[in-house]
Amino acid sequence: MVKVVYFTDAHNQPTLPQDRFVWLARMVNYEKPDYLIDGGDMDDFHSLCSHEKNETEKGRVKPALLHDLEYSAKARTLINDVLTVNPKKVITLGNHEARIFIYENNNREVQGLASNHYFDILDKHGWDYCDYGDKFDCHGVDFTHCPFTGMGKPFGGDLIAKNVSVKSKRDCVFGHTHQLTTHTDHKTFNESVTAYNLGCYMPDGYIPAYVKNTRKEFWYGAHVLMISGGRVKSVKSYQIGELEHRYGQSVRLVFNG
Repeated sequence: MVKVVYFTDAHNQPTLPQDRFVWLARMVNYEKPDYLIDGGDMDDFHSLCSHEKNETEKGRVKPALLHDLEYSAKARTLINDVLTVNPKKVITLGNHEARIFIYENNNREVQGLASNHYFDILDKHGWDYCDYGDKFDCHGVDFTHCPFTGMGKPFGGDLIAKNVSVKSKRDCVFGHTHQLTTHTDHKTFNESVTAYNLGCYMPDGYIPAYVKNTRKEFWYGAHVLMISGGRVKSVKSYQIGELEHRYGQSVRLVFNG
């Protein structure tokens, strides 16, 4: 039996507190998992948001890319400084981390500048990674930020867990939508596949400005998954408020870099 602590879509950025990463590390110390898996979009990289042009009012308050990178390093330092156990750490990069590569592709004069800096941060803090759209095979279970369709597009919509379970050949764990949904598709010969769409790890109640009018209900927290025989055998989900109650402290940690 393999134990995984899983979180996704933390959207770490200079405007948000970072104490939740201390709570996460304390949870990992308590659970003593074999793996700590980040489902991607750990870093928001608002500095590279293409939806808000730099010359607009909203664009003018975007952070500098260097500040985003510093904040990324700080979050991972907070985790490492608290950890007393040594799980294998893996991030399945999301569409927000992919902003770095899109920006460099569109501005070839800075090719490799930001991405190499970011990979140095991951390496320094002991995180393995797989690219956005790829998957990490954890003992027969697929972990990815968001599964892609046969047309090379990310799955979406209200029935994302159902559609992923229908198309997948193995259990699949992912994030991206910030919602908590699961679906099991029963196939032939008494076989089945379950898709787990496991919410987000943003501060409790936080809703990004670009989805302020969403009708979807976000779920905030982290999970403990038990894997055996290529299947997810159980999932324990902890809302972020419960993590704060169990592992929090009175002083909020905010990066002042």
